[in-house]
Order: sequence, then structure tokens, then C-alpha cells
Amino acid sequence: MIDINQDELEHGTYYVEFQGKAQVTVGQAQWSSVDGNTDFGEKTLESGEGYDAATNTTRAIFTWDPAQDILDASWSFKNTQRDANSTVNTGITNIKLMRPTSPGAATWCDPDALFSDLHLEANQYFKAVRYLDINGMATHIPVWEHRKRLQPTLRDLDGNGKMENLEYKILLANALGSDLWLCLPHGASDDYIEKVAQVCRYGSDGLNPYTSLHSDPVFPPLNSNLRLYVEYSNEVPWNGRSDFPQSSWVKTESAAQLDAGGAIADILNYDGLFVKTDGEWNNNFTRACRYQAMRTVDISNIFRSVHRDADMHHRVRPYLSYHSDNVGGHADYLFAFLDGYYNNAEGNHVAEPHPVTHYIYGGGSTTYYSSGNKLGSDDRISVPDAGFENATVDVGMAELAPTDSDWTFTGTAGVYSKATRSSAFSLTSAGATTNTVDDYVWRGFQFTVGSETVAAYEVGLYRLPGNSGSKTVMIWDIDKGALIY
Repeated sequence: MIDINQDELEHGTYYVEFQGKAQVTVGQAQWSSVDGNTDFGEKTLESGEGYDAATNTTRAIFTWDPAQDILDASWSFKNTQRDANSTVNTGITNIKLMRPTSPGAATWCDPDALFSDLHLEANQYFKAVRYLDINGMATHIPVWEHRKRLQPTLRDLDGNGKMENLEYKILLANALGSDLWLCLPHGASDDYIEKVAQVCRYGSDGLNPYTSLHSDPVFPPLNSNLRLYVEYSNEVPWNGRSDFPQSSWVKTESAAQLDAGGAIADILNYDGLFVKTDGEWNNNFTRACRYQAMRTVDISNIFRSVHRDADMHHRVRPYLSYHSDNVGGHADYLFAFLDGYYNNAEGNHVAEPHPVTHYIYGGGSTTYYSSGNKLGSDDRISVPDAGFENATVDVGMAELAPTDSDWTFTGTAGVYSKATRSSAFSLTSAGATTNTVDDYVWRGFQFTVGSETVAAYEVGLYRLPGNSGSKTVMIWDIDKGALIY
């Protein structure tokens, strides 16, 4: 089954390619040759049609117009042959289905492109992309071998059909120039987490990560100018819906660890809070919160061991999420435990205590937004005066509860207008500012500063025309001949 929604956004011309020969049937599709000169008829592409014996490749296109009929998304491949000399029902390989370049278009996406232009365009405005279910978040994946792999014969060992491959996520982040946010599976082993960290830093050969810098990786690591956010699972342990099994798993696993005794039990119950009565451990939610926090520390330590101290928080950012507005005291349980145990705030528990900020870059509650239409664009202003632009406040001054803002202020809330700062570049020496460059060439300008400290934050990318590529912006100390950023 290939899912093409019954939607006006899905109509147009599709390109199909595979190695071998087969009879292909798909709904009410109108088949033809790639050049459009030969009509192959409706619904079924017969074996041999569009076949090139020299390359053992079948190529064809089909069109779908929702005004004429609906498209049955059920596909079938029959009478398959691995090549022209193979017997029937030996299979086909390297299937490609390329969607139209835009809704209703007679052209299709490049068969050699990994991501469609529509996908890249839709995601280009996001600073970071966070992955949930497609990362196996809601699936118990205890070992690396059970992850989604690139080799078709080795995939879905755990039935993880909804997952995407980690290497593809990295490639997409690199293509977009966006930070990567990974929610790691709740049952992932330490070895699994370490391998994720290694793939992100060194890349992989498609099966396993490299363990050091590689001059020509099969799959590259995350670009060094991009941030990597790592989070333990998602919406644990508060979301008890049946389609969020990770919450019940954390509660069950934390109780099992207390039953087993040992190092993990000593961490979770360092203060003797949990007591078993009539076969049940008390404080179910608090215990699960501590397990979430403990595994977050484990993730932080593992990524630190792979990515070095210098990258932690600057580039690698462990994140700890909690329920909206600290419902049920979720955040209180998390951070009190981290401080009490790992920082020795409540006794001498660890040999090298560290504050919460050593392990965690940031924390926060859930916020979800959606678009008002299918294209993912919305020109409505949903938040009036979103940036407090309407408030008339002198530069460098603050005003308590300004009356010309659309916001309602209470207590001591108000608006502060930050002071202006001199631009770091000179329009005279650098020329007109643009957000693209013509080609892969060096462009730059030189500036000097006085005794004041200058900070560069979130240095971005130059985009090439059509978002076809990018170049990193770098800052050099000319006198020292050294790269600063």
C-alpha cells in the first residue's frame, strides 16, 4: 500500500521507476511513457511497458485528476522479474515513486533527490525540527539492531514501520540548515544512545556509526554549525493515553527496578521515599518522574562522552520536558530529584556532584500549534501586537503597563525597549546585503572592535539560489589567523 491521499493537493503526474519487470496496477491511474508519447492505458502498466533492457529499468508516469475519478491508493506488483532472464515472481528492486513538483503539475520531482522541493520549502522557516513517533518514541526499542535501517532486508525487526531513519533526519537537517531535535525511545539501551550520539558526530556506514572522524563517510554527521537537542521520550510520565505507551512503561519499569534492587534502585529511592505495601510501590507518579530525570542524566553523560565537554550546551543540548504549567508538580519532582541526588543537595550520594545545569541545557512544558489550511501557510494575524511593537517606549527605557499595546499587563509587567547597537558590518565595504550568494565562493568583510567584548550568537548560513545548498558563516581572528566560530 502506498498512501496517496484522496485530496486536491495530491493530483498531477507521478513518476515510477524500478529495477526489473512487473505488471503494476494502481487505481484509476492513466499510464504513459516518460516522454509522454506512448499511452499505456488506464489502471495497469503491463510487464515490459516502459522497460529498458540495457539498464534493466522500468520507467513510466501516471496522472491522476480528482475531477475525473478518485485514485485507489492500493498498489499491486505481479509477474515480477528481477531481470529479463529471471523467472516470474522473482521480485523487483529499487522502487522509486516521485510525486508532482506541485499540486496538479505535469512534472515530477527529481528521482535522484532525497527530499522534495515542496518538503524543503515547507520546513525552511523552522529553526529546529523535533521528531516524535517517527523516531520510535512510542516504541520499545532496547537495542541498536532494532532501529529503522536503510537496508530493506534488515528493517522493521520490531515492526517499526512508522519510524524514519536517523541518517535521513541528519541529512534533512543539513539540507535545511535547521537544528535537530531527537526524542530518544523510552526503552533505548545505553549502547543505543551512544550509537545515536556517534552517528550525530561522526556519521555512519548505513549500518553502524563511525567512532572517529571519517574523511568520506557514507552518511555524514550533523553539520558542525547546527545544534543537537536530545530528549528522553515524550510526554512521560503524565500522558496516560493508550497511544502513549511510554508513560505506563516508565511507571512499570521504575517499579521493576525497585523490586530488583541494585544501583538504579539506589538512585531512584536515595531518600527512602518509596515503600512497597500490599505488593504495590507508593508514589507512582513521583517514582516515574525520577526515572525520567535519571535517564535524561544518562543521556547527557553519554552524549558528553562522545561530543566532548566543549560541545555540551553550546552545541549538544539535553532537554527535560514536563507537563504544561507544572501540572501535578511534574517539574518540581524532576528538578528536586536532580539537585537532591546528583548535586548532593540532600546528602553525599555521588562522588562528583554537579548542579542541574551541568546535565540539562533547558526544560519546559508542552506547546502545540497547527496551521489553518492544508498548505501549511496562514496569513492571519492570530496574536495582535505579537512583538510588542505597538507600545511607544523610548529606546533604552521601560514603561509599566503601556496603554497603547494590545496586551494586558498586571502587577509589575511592562515593556522594555532595548538600546540600539551599531551594525557589525559596513555597507560601504561589504556592498549591498543579501541573503544568498551566487556560487560557492568566499564572501566576507573585515571589522574591528574596541575594548568591549563582542559575542556572536546563532551564526547562520548563506543560502544558494533556490535553496539548492548552503555555506557556513565563519568568524576569523585575522591577527591570530584562527577560527573563532
